Formats: sequence, C-alpha cells, structure tokens
Amino acid sequence: MKKDYAKVTTHTLHEMKQNGEKISMLTAYDYSFAKLIDGANIDIILVGDSASNVMAGHETTLPITLDEMIYHAKSVIKGVTRSLVVVDLPFGSYQGNSKKALESSIKIMKESGGPIHKKVFIKKIKKNVYQKFGRSLVPMGDSACITFDGIEVVLNSNRCQTFSTDLFSKLGINISKKNIIIVKSTNHFYKSFKPHVSEIIYASIDGIYPNNPKKNQYMKLKRKIWPLYSNPHL
Repeated sequence: MKKDYAKVTTHTLHEMKQNGEKISMLTAYDYSFAKLIDGANIDIILVGDSASNVMAGHETTLPITLDEMIYHAKSVIKGVTRSLVVVDLPFGSYQGNSKKALESSIKIMKESGGPIHKKVFIKKIKKNVYQKFGRSLVPMGDSACITFDGIEVVLNSNRCQTFSTDLFSKLGINISKKNIIIVKSTNHFYKSFKPHVSEIIYASIDGIYPNNPKKNQYMKLKRKIWPLYSNPHL
C-alpha cells in the first residue's frame, strides 16, 4: 500500500523507490491544470519545454526561452501544495557549459517563487515585541517562534532588520545553544551578537545598498557615521 505523503520532495522520491512504491508524474503548464493534478495526489508535476509546442504553437521545443519557462513554472507552482514540481531547462540554457546550466537553474529556482510547505510547531507567540538598538527600542510587532526539522525561526509582523540578540531571547530561543544563527541585517547586529559567536560570515547579493557601507557613494551625507569613521562621535 502506498504511503500518504503530505509533501513530495526528492527525499520522498528516494524513499518511495526504496520501498518499491509507484511514482506518478504528469505535465502541466498553468495554474488550473496544476491545481487539478496536485489535488489528484500525483507525485511529480513536470513543467516541460513542450510548452513551446502545446502553449505557444511552435513546431519544436527549440524556440522557448528560459524566461518563458519561468513564467509557466510560476503559474504551476501557485496551484501546488503537495506535488514536487520539476522544470525543464530549455534548449540553449545549459548545453556545453556547466556554469551556464547552474546559473539557469538558480534563475528558475529564484524567480519561479516556489513556496516552502512545512508542518511546524508554534513554540511561542508574543504581542508588541521590541528589540534594543543602543538606547532605542525597535518595534518588531506581534511575533512568533516556530520550529521544524530542528530549526527555530522568528516571524515578525513589522519589517525591520536584526539589531539585538533579544530578538531571539524574547521568543524563547537560546542562541548560545545554536551551531548556526542566520540574521538579516546590514551590520547593525554586530555589537550585540559578536560576544556570543565564534565566527561571523557575511552573505550578500548585488543591490542598491552594499553589504559594506564603506563602498556606498553617499551624495548628501554631511555627518560622520560608522564604519566610515571608527569613532564618529569624536
């Protein structure tokens, strides 16, 4: 008898193969069909480059572009809660160049907007949470701590950066017992977190505001700020 899987992942497929279970797959290019297929408990939905023929009317699969495949992937993913979605790399987006293949795959994953479906445990909910930033109190809004797969995550209703470790402690998370802590912050977190960690690794992407403020070309800044000045108050 086939096991009932709440969400199909690559790990699920491996388990099904090991157990000798049949794995089902159908193709979809849009939201409506994806929702029907997902509702029928099909294990895998393929967003195939055959969309070039079926949806665009081309004679072959060659003309369809990576951006067009991403469009169809977006549409399919919006209709899926259980099935694993697999997206074809179109012709010209991977051949003969492993770096290009990786870049194309990352672009699909990044822009298709695939959601994360997890069963979570709500560890704590707290209203009107604040975190410290120097002498200031930064509002996080109503917040919660959820856990899944051994990971604890802070959810907050007011958009803000991470300034202080009390962002975690106020929701019952002891960071001293964590091997890895991930925060979103330019560099405001440093003073509060540095005493509690052995190493800080910066991960950044190209954007309007650089990860290193020293590289930002301020046009109207007239006062001294850190880190442009090691002690801006002197």
